[in-house]
Amino acid sequence: SASEQKLATTMKAYWTNFAAHGNPNDPDVAFWLQFGIFAGDDQSLIPPTPQVEFDFTDTHKCDFWTAILLQTTRSEVTSQIRDAGIGR
Repeated sequence: SASEQKLATTMKAYWTNFAAHGNPNDPDVAFWLQFGIFAGDDQSLIPPTPQVEFDFTDTHKCDFWTAILLQTTRSEVTSQIRDAGIGR
C-alpha cells in the first residue's frame, strides 16, 4: 500500500544513516530515540510514519521480561514463564 511504501522509504533512510554514521537519525526522517532497557518508550514502525510509542514497556510487559532476563539459571526462567501462564 502507499502507507507501507512510505514506511519502507523511511526505513531505508534509517538503515542508510545508521550504516554511514552509526546513527539512524537525519533531519528528513522522524527522530528515533536511543533504546534503553528502562526507558519505557520505543519506536513504533506502524505505517505510514514511525513515531515514538510511550507505553511500549506496559504494552509489551517489559518489567516482567526484564526480571526474567536478569535471572541466572535457565530453570528459574522456565519456572517463572510457567508460573506467569505464558505459552499456554
